[in-house]
Amino acid sequence: METFLASPPAQRRKGKVPESTAKLVSLALAAGMWDFCGDPAARVLDVVLLDSVAEIREDAAYIREQYFSWPPHAGAAVDVWYGMQQWLSKGLQLCCSSRSQDCEIGALICKMIYRKCIIPGKAVISWSNGQSLGDVSLYSAGCETLNSSIDFILMLKQAVDKHLKTTTAFSKDVAPHTPVYGIILAIQRCVSCLLLDLPNVKTNDELKTLIASLLELSAKAIRLNSLVTEQEEVNPSLADISEAMERRGGQSVGSITITAEQHYLMACYWLTIKESMTLIGVIAKQVPNQWLSSIAVQIADQLVVIITRCRHRGILEATTLAASQFFQRLLLSDCEVTRLIPNNILEKVFVGINDLSAMASITRRSAGLPLLVVTILAAEPRHRKDLLKDAMSRLLSTASRREADALGENVDLPQVHALNSLRAIFRDATLSPKTLQYVDKAVMLSIDGFSSPAWTIRNSATQLFGVLVDRLLGQKDLERDSPVGTSMTAAQLFALYPNLQTYIVQQVLHTSHVCGSGALSMHPGTFPLLALLSRLAMETTVTSKHNSEAYVMLSKGLEQLLISPVFRVRELAAKSLLTLMSGTDSMHQLVKCLQKISEGCSQRFCHNGLHGQLLLVKCLVEKLARNIQDEHSFVSLVSDLLFTRLLWLGCRENVSNVVKALYLEICWLWTMRTNQPWNRLSVLGIDVLYNLEQCSNSDKHSIGRCKLDQMVASILVNSSLHQASRANMATSCLGQLLCTDNADLHTAAVQAFSECKEPDVLKEVLVS
Repeated sequence: METFLASPPAQRRKGKVPESTAKLVSLALAAGMWDFCGDPAARVLDVVLLDSVAEIREDAAYIREQYFSWPPHAGAAVDVWYGMQQWLSKGLQLCCSSRSQDCEIGALICKMIYRKCIIPGKAVISWSNGQSLGDVSLYSAGCETLNSSIDFILMLKQAVDKHLKTTTAFSKDVAPHTPVYGIILAIQRCVSCLLLDLPNVKTNDELKTLIASLLELSAKAIRLNSLVTEQEEVNPSLADISEAMERRGGQSVGSITITAEQHYLMACYWLTIKESMTLIGVIAKQVPNQWLSSIAVQIADQLVVIITRCRHRGILEATTLAASQFFQRLLLSDCEVTRLIPNNILEKVFVGINDLSAMASITRRSAGLPLLVVTILAAEPRHRKDLLKDAMSRLLSTASRREADALGENVDLPQVHALNSLRAIFRDATLSPKTLQYVDKAVMLSIDGFSSPAWTIRNSATQLFGVLVDRLLGQKDLERDSPVGTSMTAAQLFALYPNLQTYIVQQVLHTSHVCGSGALSMHPGTFPLLALLSRLAMETTVTSKHNSEAYVMLSKGLEQLLISPVFRVRELAAKSLLTLMSGTDSMHQLVKCLQKISEGCSQRFCHNGLHGQLLLVKCLVEKLARNIQDEHSFVSLVSDLLFTRLLWLGCRENVSNVVKALYLEICWLWTMRTNQPWNRLSVLGIDVLYNLEQCSNSDKHSIGRCKLDQMVASILVNSSLHQASRANMATSCLGQLLCTDNADLHTAAVQAFSECKEPDVLKEVLVS
């Protein structure tokens, strides 16, 4: 196909044909000096049109339509139109197939013949309503006529009407005799060509009548599911249709198996609705503006019914795409009544959300309801955002309402629909710049939703919070040396959303007060709140805001959470504290934490509090170690505190294994990151190993013992590999590790040796 396509800037792009080559091809074709567009190539393309790949079919159809003569094959006139008639009959037969791929091929063939032969008036059709759809006659026409173009679409419409009447009359007979979604697809493609190519489309009353009849046909096809399942208000799900077919077939409802007939029928029903909605989308997009006001309400009603009531993802996507283009035209219309249709739809949606008596259960994600809201808001012109402002205000108000005391499981709460709609709005990229001002309120709503007694609200709040975190913190900052990787700092976040800062401080202080009382329970929103703070980027400079009352209160609250009995809360509190510190503050805080821990040697200590302080030390070491190698006095001070004054953490029996393992990990990180001598670390590992050997058998199965064994083995093996006299040292370490009765130490030692990246060193150690 690229051989025929001209591309003016093709000299700079590979794989594109320059304009001069395209002109040469055109001249060669006109002069008859190149026979590519002759009968043999046409027959080859006719075969390619039956290919299983959609892209190949479309390319072949484009070449066939644009560069080959119609009728395509030379010869006597009767033979030509007989061949075209056979080709059209083949396409119509494929449209009646039960395979969606065959239907697409048949619709493509019908569209080609319709566009190149019937619309220009080169051919007319003859078909009787009693005949099969494939028994159509095609013969040459004398002049261009609009009636022939309309008659072809009416022929397809009558075939669909006949099937729908049969389904209505014999509704007890579940199996439809002929699928119609392929015929509806052919109608869709032909109508698109008709509205694009017909020059007098704006003034023809017959075409206007045809459009109205096609909308009625789509409405009938949409109601096909209701006829099958006897449900009038809600379009059923796949499970509803399956159960209806089981009941009518005399089978027991609830079987986990699905018969081939049921699979076939469900595909027919849902593909029919999908293609019907696509047909409505084509009409809504291409119908002339003069006719739009007369059919806008009818189209809008059908779109809204499917989006708000259907639960099939494929249908929702097709309908949403059609609705997006349709609402854009409505909002740009000169007619005030037409322009207000999207506003009226939103009003009905919000009224329905708040009316519990009229709201049916449409799954926990509100089905297509959020898609409808987003589609209308995204279609609003850029210079007008009145709909977005009103929608956000009403959704936030609904989401903040207190839920009712007693509700059935089959009723969706208004708060659930509001939260799901907010999630869809914040996920939409086109609405992103205009929704940033509402992020803080949405974050507070989602965190409050975690404490709701209703599971549906908690679930919707969780999904909304996940979207808001990405929207709030932005993309990862790959240039900064940040473990969290985001680009927004705490100062920037609180400057943009001061109300959110006040809310976070209040929540942290309340949770810290609960932790201080020793209670295990806490606010359900504590963990997501700490997760949000821990993902902030670390400060690079000290500002006046760091000394503000809010910063001080927040820091104190997070420090209090370091003694929480919940491990993950302590871990996230340490990471959150790190985001509030600059480089200078971090160095001061590291020394302060180490000194505070060293003072606990001579007094009674809390294991959770000690572990929380060590978690903060670990975060500070990971942050500072790479940037302080030139700070010799500071490095010396920290090394002395770690390996001398805190040595009791690894040797005392009354220190928990979790604390010991974390202490060894910090010493390991500090030695590795600051290039300190390994002798201190190796001595520490041997001392801890000796103490482990003296422990009772019951202690070997205590919490954190496996992690402690792994750290000891890793320290001993790696320190032996880095020692100057590594042969003797390694022999001693290996002897102690292999002579112990602890299988975890054996496994950890083998793992540490397998991770050695220096084969010569490893060989020397093993030989010794």
